[in-house]
Amino acid sequence: MAAWSVTAFGGKPLAQLEEEEPERFGFDKEVLAEEVRKAGWKTLNGKGATEFGIASTAARMISCIFHDEKQFSRHPPIWTENTEKQVSMPACL
Repeated sequence: MAAWSVTAFGGKPLAQLEEEEPERFGFDKEVLAEEVRKAGWKTLNGKGATEFGIASTAARMISCIFHDEKQFSRHPPIWTENTEKQVSMPACL
């Protein structure tokens, strides 16, 4: 699940950018979500493994921390028993 409501570029919400420049920022979010869901299988079928993607993500996160880049990263949702909802919070690396 993508959190489109909090997606922003240069501090501007994606929804606002879509209204201002629909030809540039408008896209079918459901189609993109489906492509992302299938991307892991494409990698697996092409390379025979997916750990390269995991390793490159880990390397990028380590680089952000090491160089104090202050990049924001979204973590996978976590199920919380007390609210019975999934929660995902951005983290500054």
